[in-house]
Amino acid sequence: MNLSERIDGTAMLTIQELSISQPISIIDGQGSLSISAPLRLWSPEDPYLYECRIEFGSDQVTDRIGFRDIRRQGTNLLLNGKPLYLRGVCVHEDDAKHGKVSTIEDVTRRFHHAKE
Repeated sequence: MNLSERIDGTAMLTIQELSISQPISIIDGQGSLSISAPLRLWSPEDPYLYECRIEFGSDQVTDRIGFRDIRRQGTNLLLNGKPLYLRGVCVHEDDAKHGKVSTIEDVTRRFHHAKE
């Protein structure tokens, strides 16, 4: 198929545990859906995941996902309505100068920037 072709049709979202089997109208390769369900929210203390499946034509993708509510209230970050304290940094090996190569000097420089 040529990638410039329109992709229209109907996808199907299934979350068996929530008794959800919902069609999604796909127009030009895109679709959206809003659903309401009594969810067990994911948290570090209760990292609950739902198995979700989406099908479109002969394609099928299954994934385990967690639902949560993240909001900012003033300077506070809330997870499911409760204050959340985050600490730490994430360092990726993709640098404008060095590309996907990291040296100890590069990592040290990044941590120095994070501390600033």
